[in-house]
This record gives sequence, structure tokens and C-alpha cells, in this order.
Amino acid sequence: MFYEVECQRNLRHPSFLRLCGQFHDSRNVYLVLEYNCGGDLYDRVQNNGPFSEDECARYMAQMAFAVDYLHRKRVIHRDIKPENILIGLQGEIKIADFGCSVTGTGRNTICGTAEYLAPEIITVRMNGGHYDGEVDIWSLGILMCELLVGIGKAPRLNIDRIRRVGLVTPCDVHLAIPPFLGPEVRDLMGRLLVIEPTERISLRAIQSHPWILKHCLKKPRQIIGQEQRRHVGNLGRQCSQKPLTLHMRA
Repeated sequence: MFYEVECQRNLRHPSFLRLCGQFHDSRNVYLVLEYNCGGDLYDRVQNNGPFSEDECARYMAQMAFAVDYLHRKRVIHRDIKPENILIGLQGEIKIADFGCSVTGTGRNTICGTAEYLAPEIITVRMNGGHYDGEVDIWSLGILMCELLVGIGKAPRLNIDRIRRVGLVTPCDVHLAIPPFLGPEVRDLMGRLLVIEPTERISLRAIQSHPWILKHCLKKPRQIIGQEQRRHVGNLGRQCSQKPLTLHMRA
């Protein structure tokens, strides 16, 4: 809980749910979070069906920009999924729930939601290795697929088999991208869902991918960056208050 509070308190970005304060009683710690009335991506897809490519591309561009900011802060979220992505009044994303997030690189703990786990998280204990921020990029690939085809219909890793043999092979990725998706969206999805972490597309390359360019903005990296920086500046002025301190009883 302490790390979650510290992490969220230090993020000043419009795409993250803002922590306004916290208090405690003899049993619990309570977090006061920014009010958000737009629901989350999970409910949006479940209630309204899969997104159009235009709508999905807008959310993916925002997610790539936000997670890139997170990684530059040396934070790995580790639990990117539709339930943890809220929707603001203007349709902007608000990433929430930093309970699984960690600072730094070279991690070797298993954490997250099974359906969104990157292959290297599943095998980290068996192979004595480690993983870095690329795990969030894999999760973005699963997220993108679910936004386009429906919750629970994204590619799944055969976790039981992976644990038995101790490695991940291409046959473990049941990647069945529906034929009604265009070649550009299939290309991006395939670049996100790559077994080898270092071969996955970078977060900045996502923002300049042809599919993003086609469905979002003429110059997304420049325009998105200017818009986000303007929001960050406004948010910083709104949040110009003394640091909050978490008090926890032993």
C-alpha cells in the first residue's frame, strides 16, 4: 500500500488517475482519488461491444504515450487491463490501480492478471531470469485485441504447458486475429505480441505506426505531445500543494 501511494503521488500526467490524499483509522488506510464518472474500458466493451478501429486507435495512442511516460519514470505497471483503464469526461484515459507496479528494471517476481501476463513473467522463476518494462507492451497487445474483438477473445498463452516445459514457443500463442481487421491493425498487433521481449515494438514506435497515423492524427507524436504537455502543465498548477504523507499504524 505504501509503495502504491508513493508511486501514484509522484505521477503528474493527465492519463493517470490522480491521488488527492489519504487517511487512516485503526484498521484501514483510505485513498482519496480523482473523481471519474466515465466508467472503464472493460464495462464499455462489455456493454457496447468491440470498438471501431478509429476509437481503439485513439485509446492505444494515449496508452502508448502514458506508458512511455511511466517507463521514463522507471515504473513498470504490470497490470494493464481494461478494468484498470478508466475513461474521463472528454473520453481521455485514466490509468488506475498501481498495486502491482514496481520501480526499476530486472524484476523477477510473478505479478499481474493471468490473461495479460507476458511470457517472460511466466517463465522468470523457472529460468532464473528477469524482465523489464516490455511486459507492459505485451499487455497493450492483449488490450488492443480485446478492444477490437471483445473481452476474453484475445490471444491466450497456454500457461499450464509453459510451466511444464519451462519455455515459451510460438505454438503457445494462440494468435487468431479475425480476418475483418485490416492489414495495418494486424501488423501492429503482431509487433506487440512478440515472444522475445527485446523484439517488441517500442512505445514511441506505436505512436508513429501507420495504423495510429491513419486513425488518429496527421502528426500524432507532435500534436499528442503538445496537447499532453499542456494538460500536464495545468495539472501541475492544480496540484501545487504540500506533499502528502502516509501514516500507517504497526
